[in-house]
Amino acid sequence: MLDVRYAYACHQGKIRKINQDNIVCGGMFLPLPAEGAFQPVRGSGWVKGKTLLGVFDGMGGEQRGEMAAYIAAKAAAAWNIAGAGGTLTDLCLDINRQICAYASAHQLRTCGATAAMLLTDGDTVEGCNVGDSRIYFYRDGSLLQLSEDHVLPLYQHGKPPLLQFLGIPEDEMSLEPSAFRRRMRPGDGYLICSDGLTDMLPEETISRLLPAQKSMEESADSLLNAALSAGGRDNISFILLQVQG
Repeated sequence: MLDVRYAYACHQGKIRKINQDNIVCGGMFLPLPAEGAFQPVRGSGWVKGKTLLGVFDGMGGEQRGEMAAYIAAKAAAAWNIAGAGGTLTDLCLDINRQICAYASAHQLRTCGATAAMLLTDGDTVEGCNVGDSRIYFYRDGSLLQLSEDHVLPLYQHGKPPLLQFLGIPEDEMSLEPSAFRRRMRPGDGYLICSDGLTDMLPEETISRLLPAQKSMEESADSLLNAALSAGGRDNISFILLQVQG
């Protein structure tokens, strides 16, 4: 097993009244804002055994987007990784049903969240995404998007609408997460992020701020500060994953 480190940040941004993002890192997820002080968080750690990391971006302020992201993160953190026979796609389908059940019970028209997740044991990494939260691979200064943006193509009137998200009723549309699997090598890096990062920073800037000579924590601070300096118009959440060596 290779040595793998991660660093994360989740910030409300400079405009939004609450943080509708959530993250999961090795069993840790964030509480609902109403349950306590949902202050910006930053941290780091080591991958120990099979580890799930993910970013969830809640949709629609009035429709409890923060609850959808919370349901997703809580379910992901509770997923029995060691004994799970299913895939990340199966996890997405289960989360989708949980969010739909919550929306129905509270008579919400739409309650949803995007998702981007990585599952790694230090030797291989499996990825899965729904919506426009992204997963990138980076190495030697190059950045490659591995996730798929599930958005309306060729949309020219602002931010394109989502075609897929967690919270789609099964009788309306099939949920079709994008997934991949890769071997890990020393020097490989991955970035999981909500659109609060990618809408603020072009990929060229993100690539320049990723770990090279900097530590994981320094890179995370640089990414967050750059997104805030660029306007911080949305919640900003991301996780960096770096294979050591």
